[in-house]
Amino acid sequence: MPESQIGKAVVFGIDGTIQYTGVAASGAEITKISFEDQVKTYEHKNRKGEVVGMTFYNRTKKASIDFYPTAPAGDGAIALAAENMHLPDPGSKIELADHAGADLNSDVWIYVGGGTIEFTNEAEAKMKLPCMQYSTDISTPST
Repeated sequence: MPESQIGKAVVFGIDGTIQYTGVAASGAEITKISFEDQVKTYEHKNRKGEVVGMTFYNRTKKASIDFYPTAPAGDGAIALAAENMHLPDPGSKIELADHAGADLNSDVWIYVGGGTIEFTNEAEAKMKLPCMQYSTDISTPST
């Protein structure tokens, strides 16, 4: 967040954290989060085919988190940042915390696969995690 603003106040930047198995909240610098609210709908129609009502069900939230792995400065820091460079297993629980707005902050996000790792010779290595959150908490694994 910026130190100060003038004029209309806005939410600026990203303050929150991401955490999942093997990666501490301090091990990732988030650069972008995309959020989408999804819901299935059913239209109730009369005999003329006109919509006379709707049912909304199976609400889900979808997020895509872009970040780069980090480690605190010091001996072995580069190796530790490299250790944080891994995708979680599909179905793993992802925790987002301390973000502006209540929609993102939760420890019941599920990594749904399709994540990416990008390396380049001109910037830090970056990762992207697609996640879903369902209206019912399904984040507890069954054995």
